[in-house]
Amino acid sequence: MMTKEELETLWRDKDNWLWGAIYYCKKDPRLVVPKRIKWTGWTMNFAYPWRAIGFIIFIILAASLPFIIELKLNIATSVVISITLAVVVVLIIGLCAYLSSRTE
Repeated sequence: MMTKEELETLWRDKDNWLWGAIYYCKKDPRLVVPKRIKWTGWTMNFAYPWRAIGFIIFIILAASLPFIIELKLNIATSVVISITLAVVVVLIIGLCAYLSSRTE
């Protein structure tokens, strides 16, 4: 288990950022990390390509959920789609915040 200080040191190291935008650090166990400018969101740790690709596919499927509900159940209105999409976005943001703050 790494401390937050150790993770922060890895994250700040310019050698772990390809082209200044792609995070690649095998020593960092986190799948999701803050972007270089932290308030702009999160990015994947591409040192684990299969985990990163799987997480990206999960995000795409989760964002598609409202539209899948509309197609399959044919009960969704624009309000239901909007609410469902908003819930999915909030859950994804929460998941990214949680994953980027973990130290194990």
